[in-house]
Amino acid sequence: MTAENNILNLASKYSLEKGKYADYYELHTTWCLTKRGAGKIREAERVVYTMPEADITPVSIAYRATFSIPDEAGALTSRVHVVGSCRWDGGKRNPEATHAPEMAWKRMLVRGTIEVLGSAGAGIYGDEEFDADFHARGTATQAAPPPQRPPAERPHEPALMGLTPAQAPPPAENPDGTINPDADPRLAKCLGAPGWFDSAKDLPKEWNQAMAKFCDITHEERGTWEKRLLDHCGKFEGSNGWWRPSPKYPNYADIVYALDPKTGKSKAGFAINIIKSMREVLGELESTGHTVLNVPDGQDGSSSLYEIYKHGEGPGVIAQGFAAKKAKELAEQLATEQIALDDIPF
Repeated sequence: MTAENNILNLASKYSLEKGKYADYYELHTTWCLTKRGAGKIREAERVVYTMPEADITPVSIAYRATFSIPDEAGALTSRVHVVGSCRWDGGKRNPEATHAPEMAWKRMLVRGTIEVLGSAGAGIYGDEEFDADFHARGTATQAAPPPQRPPAERPHEPALMGLTPAQAPPPAENPDGTINPDADPRLAKCLGAPGWFDSAKDLPKEWNQAMAKFCDITHEERGTWEKRLLDHCGKFEGSNGWWRPSPKYPNYADIVYALDPKTGKSKAGFAINIIKSMREVLGELESTGHTVLNVPDGQDGSSSLYEIYKHGEGPGVIAQGFAAKKAKELAEQLATEQIALDDIPF
């Protein structure tokens, strides 16, 4: 069915009123459900959702929650996991910049309501999914779909990479947000360095593909999880305590092209180990529907556990006790893991 048929069916079933300040309306050929309309549907279907959890970055905020519809017996059905996010770094004084938490919250509520309806909500967006420019002119990019090139994969400022503006990586050339390996100016300093191998230049693209697969499996936003995945896959215990990559290397490509300042040795081998660990994360998600990340908080020995589920599955689907068992295994691994001194990327 078309989006128009779906919204009209919802309007009939839940007595929704048409209008921009009512329950639903058409915005530049896109059918939108308002916060008020979503509230009517949640009340009619007795939709419940878990206490939202917030993820905050220097430029955005996101709320995560699980939405469900109880059946006649009270059992929860149609379980979906959703994220509502908002960025405030667009450079304009608009609702996204001045009321980002409220915008993210409303996006989560309406998005969860639409997704929990299944195919009945196909093609319908929450009206807060679009930025102010799109509301006004219909020309801006929707806020709903995940960004094709999230902040973590954009070229960093030259100062962060030790490059002059003339050496900074050029804009992405490929649809997946990467540049062609041979065109990356960072490649020149790695050629001939100890530990470098020619196929290492393809590692950033492989990481990008792995992140795309992660988002496809979980339906989570890349910007929410990439740093945690990088720190989980690249963590180890050195003489100064637990070490994680992200404070020193803003993204995976920075590790691939890094050289030890003392020895000149390439970090490409370390980057390979991170990719291998990422493959294990993806394999576990695909095979069991669930995995746990153990992310060091710093060098004090503490860490945080993050549970991730395959889209459509969750705590009520995965056998109880699995998370505790996995957390124990990871804790034992951290306690016994030994890393050769040559592999420490300080």
